[in-house]
Amino acid sequence: MSGPGWAWTDADHLEFNGYVAEAIGEFFGSFAGFKGQFAAAANSIQGSGWAMLVWDTLGQRLNIN
Repeated sequence: MSGPGWAWTDADHLEFNGYVAEAIGEFFGSFAGFKGQFAAAANSIQGSGWAMLVWDTLGQRLNIN
């Protein structure tokens, strides 16, 4: 299963490629940096624990909400 900029490589592993991977590197420093910030955001949400990687059209950057 895949989409523009991402692909599932197995049941538990999501890989970003192309422009998504480039943007993650630009805005979070590395994929490991992104994972750490994403996990922290999800863990800080009481209840569902859902977090989203989103494109901020006004700020022209990726954000974690």
